[in-house]
Amino acid sequence: MTKVPPPQQLLQELEGLLESRQLPPQPARHGLRLLEKALVPVTVAVVGLPGSGKSQVINLLCGRELFTGAAPCPSLEVSWGETEQTVLEFSDGSHETCDGIVTQLQSTPQPVTARITAPLPALKRVTLLELPSPQTPRELQSALQQAVRRADIILWCSQGFSDAERALWAQVPDEKKDHSFFVLTKADTLSQTGQLSARITALQNIVADEFHSLIPVATRHAVMARTKGDAPALVASGGKALITTVAREVDNGRRAYFDGILLFLRRYSAVLAKNGQISAHISAQTGDGAATPDGADAANLAAKHAPVTPDDVSDEIIFKALENLQKCGEELARLNAATEDVNARILEHCSAVSNEIADMFSTLDNVSLTYSQIQTDALETADIVLLMQLEGGAGPAADAVSVLLQLRRGLAARAAA
Repeated sequence: MTKVPPPQQLLQELEGLLESRQLPPQPARHGLRLLEKALVPVTVAVVGLPGSGKSQVINLLCGRELFTGAAPCPSLEVSWGETEQTVLEFSDGSHETCDGIVTQLQSTPQPVTARITAPLPALKRVTLLELPSPQTPRELQSALQQAVRRADIILWCSQGFSDAERALWAQVPDEKKDHSFFVLTKADTLSQTGQLSARITALQNIVADEFHSLIPVATRHAVMARTKGDAPALVASGGKALITTVAREVDNGRRAYFDGILLFLRRYSAVLAKNGQISAHISAQTGDGAATPDGADAANLAAKHAPVTPDDVSDEIIFKALENLQKCGEELARLNAATEDVNARILEHCSAVSNEIADMFSTLDNVSLTYSQIQTDALETADIVLLMQLEGGAGPAADAVSVLLQLRRGLAARAAA
């Protein structure tokens, strides 16, 4: 079995491939996005109605009681920094930088966003967002849209799940729901009134369809237990379960980023090596166990690569992709089933067209949720087909054709919309 390089080596090889300037423009853009995603902490958005315990969940995940009450601003971002600092942003675009963590605001007008940095270990792995506490369904919808757009993981905080909440949550794409958790906050209050067990039972079926899982937490007790280092109390409050669940999802997300980098390197390094443009092994080997860069190291590495200006989004890309798939189907139909290497040729055709389509869609950036899903499907299809090609055989060949047919159906549905 081929040994998978450690994360640091994968980052170095990807950086080397990008800096070689041998990639075509579209794959280069996709590679840059992979690099950027792997270098930044995973973003966790905490969403819910006013008074649902969002700030306490932020405190719990930070490992420190930053706020004794509600967050100081309608929108809050907490991330890693060498020093404690708060940057207040106002509706007119101006901002004010304050030393330390601002928990009470005296300024007029009131800022709309507070960006807090602190040297807390937990923040090396996650950036936490608390989005505006909505007063109306329209405001809640806006906050939820921000969470979908900005976050990798969503925590929905509530003591129930009303029809209004359910209607709003139904608008969240399924792929985002797979990385979302229902946090039943203030579980101690529900327990004291004898409602906790019945509430969990009532929510189980709903949560099973709409979220990854449900986690009841006595938020206030959990924060106290973590800040005091009281491990038994942290477990009893449900705080340990929430911390562990988020950490596991973060690890899964980061592993997915590095899996994507590995597939990207295999795809393009092999092609470039075959053409004599660049060696398949781009950088020097590093030892096992190299740590993934974070904090300042990650920022320095990312700064070497300027952000890409997004191309205009056009349905022409979808029609071009459908045309490529049609041609691939015609080529597969002409293959002789009795040919000895027919499976290898099927996989070669499928891999070539899936890579072409992935490269086409990798030009799209800052797009709507609909286009974002199409882009994701195209890139994932190319990676899946590549794995099937590496495996080889009749089964993977048939599966590769099925995957392309599934992509074609999705693109055709969008073209007809």
